[in-house]
Amino acid sequence: MLDGDRYLSDVRAYDAAADSEKVEAIVRRLGIALSTRGGRYVSCEDRAELLAIRDGFAKKRLRLDESRSDEEIMTALLAVCARMAQARKKHRVAFYYLLASETGTLDRL
Repeated sequence: MLDGDRYLSDVRAYDAAADSEKVEAIVRRLGIALSTRGGRYVSCEDRAELLAIRDGFAKKRLRLDESRSDEEIMTALLAVCARMAQARKKHRVAFYYLLASETGTLDRL
């Protein structure tokens, strides 16, 4: 495993049975973006960021637009935000994993 180990514990705080290979796939996909503060964390209060996740990761990687409207995708994003509400800093790897889990698309990672 590459850097996924350090992110796996973050994901397992929300999903004890999280698949380490899926977490590693997210880490590889995000790559160097994880080296910056803005790349490491998701701000659920920033609508522009949520729209960017919807139009990027959710539609392009998870292909959610094949079966869901933009509003349904945003509802899934907000569900992940609610699930992570106690965390001041929402780690992007955990957020993306939970989004895939929430939408039944872990197989697309």
